[in-house]
Order: sequence, then structure tokens, then C-alpha cells
Amino acid sequence: MVRPPEDLDTVAEPFAPHPYVIVAAPTHPLARTRRIAVARIAREPFVVREHGSDTRNSMREGFGAALPDVNIAMEIRSTETIKQAVAAGMGVSFLSAHTISRELQSGSLAVLDVQGFPLMLNWYVVHRRTKRLPPVAQAFKAFLMKDGGRLIHRTLGLRPVARKSATRPK
Repeated sequence: MVRPPEDLDTVAEPFAPHPYVIVAAPTHPLARTRRIAVARIAREPFVVREHGSDTRNSMREGFGAALPDVNIAMEIRSTETIKQAVAAGMGVSFLSAHTISRELQSGSLAVLDVQGFPLMLNWYVVHRRTKRLPPVAQAFKAFLMKDGGRLIHRTLGLRPVARKSATRPK
């Protein structure tokens, strides 16, 4: 998960970076522009996930104080529908890079070069601190910690980022 629960007694260990990017149709006028200012991209019509979704919470983090300036044109509950709307030229969007790998390969979406992006968060493997993990869960956790980040990011063409093995402080 991207945001481990803070109100539960958990062990949360990051195992892979989780990039969020700004995407547009490849024919969008900004698709070939470098170093787009956040103030400039904020004027574009955005197709976004609904309030309360993890993507929307990440968008709030990525835009910070500039979020009120973002021109939200449509709010949609489905990432797949957002991708189709953006590919059709109905606006730009803030999405997890993991959700758009096929669209990037097919050329139906383009990642915009926006200053301050991608927003790099982490994927965490999480379990209750008091939970004794069965052997299969221990093996899966060990696999994620050793190879998860490399395997996830190989499909996206990203370089693996060193992970910390420490747990989140409580």
C-alpha cells in the first residue's frame, strides 16, 4: 500500500518507489514541452479521481499549496475511465505511473515533463505488529523486500531506488 494506516499498530516497510505523473494525450500541445511550470499545468482541464481516493490524496501531496489553482474539469471514480478521457483529449490527469504502463507502450498517453514531478512515494508491505505471519506470508514479504521494487520498475523502465529497511515510527 502507499499510505499505511497510522491509527493501527503496524509494521510498514517500503519495498519500492511509487511514482505519480501528469499525463496527457500524445497530441496535447504540452506533450513535447520541457520543464512545464506547475502554475502552467494547473490551468489545463484536469480529469481526476474522486475525493477520498488514494490518487486524489497523492495529488494533494504533489501539488501542495498549488492544489486550489488546479482546474478540475471532471471527477471520475475509475482510473480506466480517466485514462480513456485523457487519451481522447478531454484534459490532463495526475495518475500513478504503474497504472499507465500499457498506455505508454501503445502511445495512447504521454507523461508530461512538469517541474516537481514525478511525485515519488513508496509502496509498503504492511502487517499488524502483533500478527505472527504464517510461512507463506513471510516468504511473500521476503520476496517483495528483495525483488519487488526491481520487478515492478523493470516493467516501467525506471531505475530501482534503494529502499530503507526501517519501520515507520509510531
